[in-house]
Amino acid sequence: MELVKKSVHLNCVQKTVKKMKTLDEDMNVPELKKDINKIICCTHEAVIEGMKAAEKKESVKGYISFDILYLNSENGGLEHLEGKFPFEESFEFSDGEDFTNLKAKTAIEDFAVKIINSRKINIKTLFSVECLGDETGEDEIVVDVKDDNVLVQKENMVFSQIKANGEDTFRIKEDIELPKNKPNVQNLIFSDMRLKSRESRLMDDGVYIKGDIGIFVIYQPEGEGEVTQWYETAIPFEGKIEARGVREEMFSMIPLSLEETVVTMKPDYDGEERVICAEGIIRLDIRAFSEEETPVVWDMYSTGHHVDIKSCEKNYQQLVMKNSLKARGYHKYKIGETEEKPLQICYAYGEAHTEQVKMENGGMTVDGLVDVTVIYVSVNDENPMASFTCQVPFSQPIAIEERVKDSEYLLNVCVDQINASMIGGDEIEVRAFVGIEVLVMNVMAQKFVESVEMKPMTSKELSAFPGMIGYIAQGEETLWDIAKRYKTTVEKLKNINKITTDTVRRGDKILIAR
Repeated sequence: MELVKKSVHLNCVQKTVKKMKTLDEDMNVPELKKDINKIICCTHEAVIEGMKAAEKKESVKGYISFDILYLNSENGGLEHLEGKFPFEESFEFSDGEDFTNLKAKTAIEDFAVKIINSRKINIKTLFSVECLGDETGEDEIVVDVKDDNVLVQKENMVFSQIKANGEDTFRIKEDIELPKNKPNVQNLIFSDMRLKSRESRLMDDGVYIKGDIGIFVIYQPEGEGEVTQWYETAIPFEGKIEARGVREEMFSMIPLSLEETVVTMKPDYDGEERVICAEGIIRLDIRAFSEEETPVVWDMYSTGHHVDIKSCEKNYQQLVMKNSLKARGYHKYKIGETEEKPLQICYAYGEAHTEQVKMENGGMTVDGLVDVTVIYVSVNDENPMASFTCQVPFSQPIAIEERVKDSEYLLNVCVDQINASMIGGDEIEVRAFVGIEVLVMNVMAQKFVESVEMKPMTSKELSAFPGMIGYIAQGEETLWDIAKRYKTTVEKLKNINKITTDTVRRGDKILIAR
């Protein structure tokens, strides 16, 4: 007897090792920069530069970068101060852990800047570094039996199998010319680049991405006594990244993130500083899955042999749902007595993070916060620009049908848009629009045929089975169960009893003949 087997990726197990790190550094203001009077805001970014494998260890290198916008002590003008702090972290894995794919992630949990004196600041940050290892187990499943003496019961099963699991990048480089009503640039003071709308989907042997990147700049225009200017715009991006083996009909989870952004100014064709040059890297975390229907041998027997089946319980994954939703958050911020009164809103930006995911009957609920910073022009000429920070809560219920207790999910939460508007002299309305992408899989446990031993029955054993007998169905039985028990075949039972289905009901009278 030959067991025909097929290799199937039954389950992808991910091991995550997460470490929290702190950074506490003093930084002197460079000589070319003016003294610090008041910090307005600070943007920051955590970037993974690379991973290096050693004996049972994985070394992760990266850096924390920041850009501080502040008012100087000399004339109350705007200045910026940028810097970068490198980090390195090692992760150890146990013997026997054979990862088919290793990734690293980092995220800033908290970032604080404090003025020590006009020429020195202190930066404290709490950030996480994660090393994620995927073990994609390839198992052999019995799909057929080659033996004329064996009767086989099969069932088509659907397995969700991972087909692509990796990272790639897409480079952005765009030139944007200032509108005609904006003056020429003398000095670029501050800039920010962020993903706004984003879309990703699979193509045959590739990934298609599309969206918009928001760009904000503050600059000093040419000429004495000119008022500080700001400009906000968005640039579209679109492209295809190669991903061999994926197909359009597969389902996927592809978070996008924008890293290593650089904004500079350059002259236009007339030699005037009017062109914003924006560069960055969009990082894709690509996971693609296929649903494959495979006939699996469930049971077998022989009318003239003993068949000893050895089974093994294994876990496998089945897709439950993939969904993309938009959550909304709202917060009304009241300017405090010690804060500068707003005259005009300039810019609002933020980061979304998940606080809690509640798995419930019929679905799940994603609760989170958007940490928002709003930059505005104040009514105080001595402090012409100010900012405030606030947290905008959001909550999004997600319906999930056919979810089992042991289910797993992939979740991606990102900010699509933040709007801030004045609704009074000291109140500002902040609205956040959050994109939520979720993929849910059930983890099922099932016994699969592992091996089979056959031994011919003796004449005495065969003669113990009656040639014909009447039988009354006992309950949850099938013709397969009855035929297997009495060493006959389902076809014989159907022909003798004029039955067209494989199921029987309690009390049905069945005539059994070998």
